Amino acid sequence: ADLEDTTAVHFRELKDAHEKADAALHRIGHHDRSISSLEGDLTRTKSDLQRAHELICEGAEKHTSLENDHDATRAITARLEAGHKSMASMLADQQRLHEVLDGRC
Repeated sequence: ADLEDTTAVHFRELKDAHEKADAALHRIGHHDRSISSLEGDLTRTKSDLQRAHELICEGAEKHTSLENDHDATRAITARLEAGHKSMASMLADQQRLHEVLDGRC
């Protein structure tokens, strides 16, 4: 009877250990699926961040190009204003010369 009792105790302990191992395997499987899902999320996030970085770099390049164009436009405007002032001065001189010539006639 003592051997049967000891065998029954060991059997229950083995059964309990087996159930705990099954539960642990179930939890490990769940964690593995969770990790796989997180890995997919991280991969998508990495891809999205790389694309965002590329777009930011493109935007920075376009901004630099626009700044250069703006500077060139500003330089052209300054030259046009200087030319306009010079032309206005020459027209005023011409008008005075006409008046002087008209006064002589």
